[in-house]
Amino acid sequence: MSINEATNHLEKLLQQEINKIPRPFGIFLSGGIDSGILAALSKPDFAVTCNFQEGKEYDELEYASKIANYLKIRLDVIQPQRENFESDLKSALKIIGQPINSVSVVPWYNLMEYAQGKTMVNGEGADELFGGYSRYLILKQVFDLYKLPSLENYHPTLDFLFRSIHSRLVEKEMPFTIDMNELMKNEYELGLPEILLMEHKLAEHFKVKFYQPFMSPRIKEFAQGLPIEYKIKNYTTKFILRELAKEYLPGVVVRRREKKGLVCPVNKWMGWTGERGKYDKVKYVEYQNEIISHFDRI
Repeated sequence: MSINEATNHLEKLLQQEINKIPRPFGIFLSGGIDSGILAALSKPDFAVTCNFQEGKEYDELEYASKIANYLKIRLDVIQPQRENFESDLKSALKIIGQPINSVSVVPWYNLMEYAQGKTMVNGEGADELFGGYSRYLILKQVFDLYKLPSLENYHPTLDFLFRSIHSRLVEKEMPFTIDMNELMKNEYELGLPEILLMEHKLAEHFKVKFYQPFMSPRIKEFAQGLPIEYKIKNYTTKFILRELAKEYLPGVVVRRREKKGLVCPVNKWMGWTGERGKYDKVKYVEYQNEIISHFDRI
């Protein structure tokens, strides 16, 4: 199947999933191509995005606005505040019932609260299925070392060096593999369920009817059968999705490489030094566990 045939088939599969969603509905719109494609194909009645005012490294509003304006969709903006962070986190954890290895817990709590009682769509699953994370660029370059004839006799050494690199990047224990499609499949099956649990628990609490077209079994099967070159080409992530997005979204969105995702400025708000980087998930999970331990004492 050529890339053009694969792109056309993906569009048909997504449209079929979108057609199952009862109207009216809204979409959680980031500044990226996943939710942007869904918005373009579905023409939702409104969109919602999350905006942090702590600096551009946390802000998706500019690109979400570009998508909404281009598609002529009303865009509602919520702005989580530092003074509400701890109380919102406690409320979210009471609903979810466990710590979540993600910096998006509070933003998702705020988004679901805003969309209470409505039908909503998001683009979850696209990154794991179609090679969307920047770490995949790193891992692919690393794993390409196994293909070098000059290193053919050094595969055990490469195994030793890289056995834990994936787990370190995602801050979660992952099976060792040097196959990129298998690696993304592992993330889909082992890493994504925790995020889905968070989203669906919050949606259920706020009576949000929640649809995730990329999570369709048919789209999963299609994506996992694609060659890696249709997902990561040269230094371009989500290649097939970008090909589809060219038909529907502004070029500045399609070409964008620095997407932030739904991140919360936890380190900045909490005064943490961020020893493990700007988004210190390990410290955040420890903090969540501390909060949950107090629930048990009540």
